[in-house]
Amino acid sequence: MIHLKEGAVLVADAHYASYRPLFSTLIDKIISKEIQTTQLLLMGDVFDLLMGPIDAFIQAEKEIIDKLNTLSLEIEIIYLEGNHDFQLSSIFPHMKIYPMALQPVLSVYNNQEGFLAHGDWAGGFIYNLYSKIIRNKLVLKLLNFTDVVVRYKLSQKFSQKMRKKLICSEFIGFENYIKNKFKKNKRFHGWFVEGHYHQGSNFLLEGMIYHNLGALACNKSYFVVQSNNNVITLSHHTL
Repeated sequence: MIHLKEGAVLVADAHYASYRPLFSTLIDKIISKEIQTTQLLLMGDVFDLLMGPIDAFIQAEKEIIDKLNTLSLEIEIIYLEGNHDFQLSSIFPHMKIYPMALQPVLSVYNNQEGFLAHGDWAGGFIYNLYSKIIRNKLVLKLLNFTDVVVRYKLSQKFSQKMRKKLICSEFIGFENYIKNKFKKNKRFHGWFVEGHYHQGSNFLLEGMIYHNLGALACNKSYFVVQSNNNVITLSHHTL
């Protein structure tokens, strides 16, 4: 269970890489206390590509990884793994890591229960099978071995592909899509916060407050937990 704190900072879908450095700016502002918080929630896809056993991805992001590890000794950092960043426990030993298999995560704020997730938790059979395979540590170690043998051409190809990918677009019919998604998964209550879709929209969902976080990579958005008559609200901020 996650206990959300007043003033917690939430950031989703930063898709950090050398060609998309805004997340590093946010972390620098937290380190310098320009943005003050005692709790940071990384809501998945914070990195464009970061997979625990893949050496090339870790080395490429070493500077920001070191910053995060230093910061995690000072404030609580909770990381909900996404579909671009997973098998992270060995990289971030002082964070609380929640893989996709443990999401959505039951959470509490002001004694009110809700849920937190990256957002890709309700895929179909094929997507779920792919997710389990690609997140398997042995599979990733094999990929890493192959990448080393071919002199990192594999990781370079992945990085080039991600750099060309268009990640910021309007999801037409998003609200109806989410309503259908939750009709098949009725075990939730209270409030629900997730990223993944990059839409930055909020609405009521069968009595539950649903928040889809805007993507830092798309509109420079991060969010701060605040209370409104003891009800959770997420104030929107931009860098």
